[in-house]
Amino acid sequence: QVTVEALPQILQDVIVVFDGSEPESEEEQLLNALQATVMVLPKQGCLAEVLNRGLARATTPLITRVDADDLWVQGRLTQQLDLMRQNPSCVLAGSDATTIDSDGAVIGVLRAGHGLNLRRAMVVRNQMLHPTVIFRADHVAEAGGYPSVDRVEDYALWLDLARRGDIINTDARWVRYRIHDGQQTRRFVGRDGAREIAHRRRELGRAIGMGSAQVRACDTAWRLAQNGSLRRVRKMWWREERLRTIEPSGSLDG
Repeated sequence: QVTVEALPQILQDVIVVFDGSEPESEEEQLLNALQATVMVLPKQGCLAEVLNRGLARATTPLITRVDADDLWVQGRLTQQLDLMRQNPSCVLAGSDATTIDSDGAVIGVLRAGHGLNLRRAMVVRNQMLHPTVIFRADHVAEAGGYPSVDRVEDYALWLDLARRGDIINTDARWVRYRIHDGQQTRRFVGRDGAREIAHRRRELGRAIGMGSAQVRACDTAWRLAQNGSLRRVRKMWWREERLRTIEPSGSLDG
């Protein structure tokens, strides 16, 4: 959910994608006020396809996104643009999020990953909150956009972007993330998704100088966590904490 007041004048392009539905009258008024590009698609079977269709219409060098039922925080875009301009090597940035219920009441905080070495931490698990991100369009285009894998299309793309530059999370809260009964139910990661993540994790590990054994350990722990084997994950948790403190032996930045 976005209001005209929440968007600064520096915003160059608004693209709104409707997946299997059409805008209602109140939404049309807002879209007109925002001078938004509206895409009404037949219901897609894959979220990545919807996201990529929107990306294909974008013309700006930086792209930020928000989900339909989340609240855009005033001042977000200005902060995001400042961060990306101050960090030209950063290809992807995100933040924490304030969680809210269906009525908009604050529930708590959803934490993103933090630290000076998020590229390495990304090998361990997804460090980003998707509705908070801003990224460089050219790098996403070079990566081929979101891959067509269920549930992990964002993490797969982030792993690719992490080979191309720095990743930053701020403790600002760039979105109010709504939690309600109508949300899409979490499902186990399928084989195709797990294979894609494993492949991209290996590629990132090689790019930043991680040993193959470390990468395999991260992949095993991640698969177990995604599919609910929490007891076994706890036994491997020390591996993640140790990896967070180990400096990489090499990186794309030299």
